[in-house]
Amino acid sequence: ANRLDLPIMSMSTSSARTENYYSHYLTIVPHPRTNSYALAIHANPPVTKNDNKNNTKKRQKKLKLDPFFVDLCPPMDTRMGYRMNTINKKGSNSFNDSGGGELLLKALSWKKLWAEKNAKGDNNNYSNSNPLVIYDLTAGLARDTLIILTSSFAADALSTSNSDPMPVKVHMVERDPIVAALVNDAMRRLKLLATTIERAESNSAQTVEMISDTERTIAQKLLQCLTIEESDATTSLER
Repeated sequence: ANRLDLPIMSMSTSSARTENYYSHYLTIVPHPRTNSYALAIHANPPVTKNDNKNNTKKRQKKLKLDPFFVDLCPPMDTRMGYRMNTINKKGSNSFNDSGGGELLLKALSWKKLWAEKNAKGDNNNYSNSNPLVIYDLTAGLARDTLIILTSSFAADALSTSNSDPMPVKVHMVERDPIVAALVNDAMRRLKLLATTIERAESNSAQTVEMISDTERTIAQKLLQCLTIEESDATTSLER
């Protein structure tokens, strides 16, 4: 709250005036997959004097009032997790799919890039110390970033060349401090997911039981390929 210059609101003592003043607030919610917490944003529906209980209930049904947090390794049963899993299964065929993913990959010339790599039979001089870096200058909730990395993992897994996989990293840039805070917190939880075995050995085996080996492997790969900074696009590119 101090870093973002946000007031601290006590829900137990909040008045109707306070509820009307703020449309959203940041809160902490449990995150069982990491045996930790998640920084989430919560809608704060306004309450007026003329509202009665029935009207309030009807309005709350229309509004989505669940706390929202960014998840960089979403479970398979979520919408984003399902989309990532579908791209991973289709592999290179995901380049030809319809929808937002196709437009994003076309904008990056993704299909052409991997076709050239397979045709040359090399990794175009990319290495772990010199990866292909993609700048997501409007990171937002990191959904585009996840599509990019999932597609790169799938393409490398189905690569027809005998060369090593082409390392790809995505550097996320987000100028909104609150959105950046949500993504940074997601990075913290991604690290926890990637190190569940080490933490379980020193704490409890309960954490490992919540996460499959596949999810842990994906989290480890994503952690190696993601970075985030709070800045604007122009400042980031001028560095």
